[in-house]
Amino acid sequence: MDALLDQAASLGIDTTAIQEPSSGVYINTTIQALSDSLLSTGSVSSNAAIEVGILIEETDIQDLTDSIATSVDVLLIGVYENLLSGSLNHLNAFESAL
Repeated sequence: MDALLDQAASLGIDTTAIQEPSSGVYINTTIQALSDSLLSTGSVSSNAAIEVGILIEETDIQDLTDSIATSVDVLLIGVYENLLSGSLNHLNAFESAL
């Protein structure tokens, strides 16, 4: 998140309206409901938590892949690629644990 906020600042993009107050608290009510649902689902068992982790990483990978494909800013693409690498590593770890 910090890398994206830094990149937005360097591009002159005001992000004050989207910055969240704290971890697990979201301004966007749709995102908050999704977070609450995933937390509830993942709290059922260790396997459920791993499955939620897999779902999150798969979603992140698709979002990042789409963003890389449509972005024209080289620095932003670099940030997305670093995040994509992390998400692929996380996905691998979750799948290995399942």
